[in-house]
Amino acid sequence: MTKPTAPIATAATPAAADELVEPRPDAAARLMSALRDGRLDGPAMRVDIVGITGTEGCALAHLLSRRLGEAVTLVGHDFSSELEASFNKAHVAVEKADREPLFASLMSLPQLEIRAGERYLEGIEGSELIFAGQNWRAYPANTPKLFEAHESVPFAQMMDLYLELAPCPTVALTGTNGKTTTSNWLREMASRERPARVSGNDLFSRQSLSELFEMDPGALLILEVSNRQARALRRSSPVVAVTSLAPDHVDEHGSYEAYLAAKRRLVELQPADGLTLLNYDDETVRSWRVSAPGEVRFASAKPLPADLSGAFATPKGEVKLRIDGVETALCDRADVSLPGRHNLTNALLAALAAHASGVSIEAIRAGLTGFRGVKNRLQRVLRSGNIAWFNDLASTTPWATLAALKAFPDGGTWLIVGGKAKAEEGYEELAEAIATHARHLIAFPGSASEAILEHLPESVPVT
Repeated sequence: MTKPTAPIATAATPAAADELVEPRPDAAARLMSALRDGRLDGPAMRVDIVGITGTEGCALAHLLSRRLGEAVTLVGHDFSSELEASFNKAHVAVEKADREPLFASLMSLPQLEIRAGERYLEGIEGSELIFAGQNWRAYPANTPKLFEAHESVPFAQMMDLYLELAPCPTVALTGTNGKTTTSNWLREMASRERPARVSGNDLFSRQSLSELFEMDPGALLILEVSNRQARALRRSSPVVAVTSLAPDHVDEHGSYEAYLAAKRRLVELQPADGLTLLNYDDETVRSWRVSAPGEVRFASAKPLPADLSGAFATPKGEVKLRIDGVETALCDRADVSLPGRHNLTNALLAALAAHASGVSIEAIRAGLTGFRGVKNRLQRVLRSGNIAWFNDLASTTPWATLAALKAFPDGGTWLIVGGKAKAEEGYEELAEAIATHARHLIAFPGSASEAILEHLPESVPVT
């Protein structure tokens, strides 16, 4: 294991950063301005990063160190003293050969002091600004100290930095299911003509934050935004796409309505001249047109009303784009590269976002038919004769599994399920779909399997 080279303070050598400072309400704005200008005027600023070995914390520390140098004092917190193990677990998007040098680079940042293990969150009340990973509320180790700090010290998040400081156009996507597939499908289209990156919530895409100011102004930055990131947003993107909505993370928000309100902020905070792209086939998503400050376009796996702009499929199996009444043929529905009605809608949202970002019709067509999918999301991993194996491990809710199952309507599917139930409802509907679309169910132990089996007809073979 590589030994950390960043200073780890001990109880016998308290860090000067522990000196209490009066919390400054404008700390986030001051830091944002400094990052934009490349210099921090006035006294140096102390910034605490909670979750320093995570993807967000690592990228943020490198950005602040490179951009502002000694003008910032960084205090990185991690509740595990096994820093490299925590780092490797989080950085699954980084090739294994690249993880060790990236970890060594993080640990050697001259402005960074690590407080880990028993010293986790020590002195955090003395910070001027705290960056915490998006899921900080879920960790017992943060109670009560980080919650108390949240009452007196300004908090900020990585997503606001992306949206405020990106030197190139951005597209932000959210939704319960489909956002990772749609984000990467958009990258497939855009990257045929310009540099394009996916960052933000997607676990399997590297964060671009530390290289933000080196990005080509002509590039496209595609941001996947989670409910946890959306709930704390201060700004949004000029172009926003919403894929689908269903109950998820309700325990974190207290109600489904609160979960939706968090997601909806991404639309509500758009500028007046912004463009909102909505899944027309999802009734809840469609209703968000009233929350959009600017123009709205829709994606649908069926024909759209004639007065709406968007992308849609015709009864004859054509996929078309319609903007201000002008229609353009894109491809045949059968040629869209991923199966399933839900993936057709994902593809059309990606096409609308690509078109709004200046990508040519030719590149959009090539992306619609050439995209090979995303790991763990209805990803074909093997084919032998007339049998194909699909990996859909990202389907962690009944609605996601339902959509995946309906992508194979011939009734010949063997479905493997298991794990923890993430919703209180939806399993009865999923069980009915299994009875209709699946030939056999393989149920591994877990509360999700139990919820399905409770409603599954006895006629369905189960292993």
